[in-house]
Amino acid sequence: MTFTISIIFYIILAIVGLVCLYQAYDMKTNGNLKIGWFVGQAMKKEKCRDIPGFIKATVTPIIIFGISVVAAAAALILLAGFNGPKYVQLIILVFLIIVYVWFTNVLNKATEKYLK
Repeated sequence: MTFTISIIFYIILAIVGLVCLYQAYDMKTNGNLKIGWFVGQAMKKEKCRDIPGFIKATVTPIIIFGISVVAAAAALILLAGFNGPKYVQLIILVFLIIVYVWFTNVLNKATEKYLK
């Protein structure tokens, strides 16, 4: 198993997925909305219209995104570590881009509907 820059990137990617899962858990159980993680820094909590509605609308997509990122990162770490086929790594990265685009669209729509 070789340790390359790509493996470091994939480990960071897995950490991002785990943080997403933790944030979803925190949002669901405690109702905490962290400004700066899923909502932009310019957003003020006091001016948000419906934080519970935003949380309800986004928790499931955040969980799906977090699981997808962690699973893809684990697969990419294994493929990179054992010199797996590059085309499989490319397919996984394209999958992550598609999931990311979907996720940002869901967050943007929820932000417009519940927070602005």
